[in-house]
Amino acid sequence: MLKNFFSGVLIGASMLLPGVSGGTTAIIVGIYDSILQAAGSFFKNPKRNFLFLLNVGLGMCLGAAAFAGIALELCNSYAVQSSFLFVGAILGSIPTLLRRSGIKGSNKKTVLLGVLFAFLGFAAGLSVCFMPSGVFSLTDSSLLSKILLIPCGVAISAAVILPGISTSHVLLILGLYESVLSAIANRAVLSLALLLSGVIIGSAALTSIMDKCMKKFTVQSYLAISGFVAASVFSVFPKGAEVNIIPLYIFIVLSGFVLSSLLGRLAAKK
Repeated sequence: MLKNFFSGVLIGASMLLPGVSGGTTAIIVGIYDSILQAAGSFFKNPKRNFLFLLNVGLGMCLGAAAFAGIALELCNSYAVQSSFLFVGAILGSIPTLLRRSGIKGSNKKTVLLGVLFAFLGFAAGLSVCFMPSGVFSLTDSSLLSKILLIPCGVAISAAVILPGISTSHVLLILGLYESVLSAIANRAVLSLALLLSGVIIGSAALTSIMDKCMKKFTVQSYLAISGFVAASVFSVFPKGAEVNIIPLYIFIVLSGFVLSSLLGRLAAKK
């Protein structure tokens, strides 16, 4: 029980760093398959699965709550540097996705189809970059904004389920990253509850479907995700960088890239 709880703490904390996947962390700590099984076959043993998911979920909440204030302070005080770190971490997750795709040992037809899906994913990522800012908000008190948090949570659930996809990256794309950090730090219970309900609904509805798709169309699925991740870097890329400290920015990007890549390689060995 304690192992699962503290594993959840690590997963929750890691999910706040764009480019670092909560699913990848779950693989590293050894409970990813157990989470998928508990969510995908919940009603086969509802009591056991509920207690397991509750235990891990509480740990994730604690980990996110403990780290949110630090992450928010970094974003506020070192906005440009944080953005470059995120860019590096997001780019560093792409090699992990490519390895998981199995494209290296695939036949020519599968590779070509996978490349097509990568371009489609890239186009989808670019289109999201041009989405008007402020469409989704945790701070807006209007009823519509509150309702929209539920489908946002459903979108986030895909990142929770799939290893290699960063939950915080999805939050950045949706324009919710800093507001979620602020909501966690300030205990904005209603907004977080609505967002979390969407995550729970999405996880329950999509876990089995996504697991089957990733197994049956592995190359196409992971290459589409890789294309999406690569394009969405444009939505994270910082504005207002100082030209005279470009070497520092390059170092920060490389640091994020190496950290994300190492975590992916560590997960691959599990």
